[in-house]
Amino acid sequence: MPAVVIVMEGGYETLSAACEAIEADIPVLVFAGSGKAADFIAAAYDRREQPSVLLTVCNICVHRFLPMQNALVSSTVHKLPNY
Repeated sequence: MPAVVIVMEGGYETLSAACEAIEADIPVLVFAGSGKAADFIAAAYDRREQPSVLLTVCNICVHRFLPMQNALVSSTVHKLPNY
């Protein structure tokens, strides 16, 4: 059955669902600029070829958008492909 995950804004649960979709080879459509988790994913994707920049962007986004879930987000980010 065809499926796609759509990410607009969101929090930890959205980030986690997007990671699970990626791991299951389900396409993820991210609306960059819609805020929070969507912007986090878009920024990470844009910098996927630059691991040190990616880590900095991830840390900034986590502290700004998801401050109460730092440990959860950090563990999820480490599961992303090519991290």
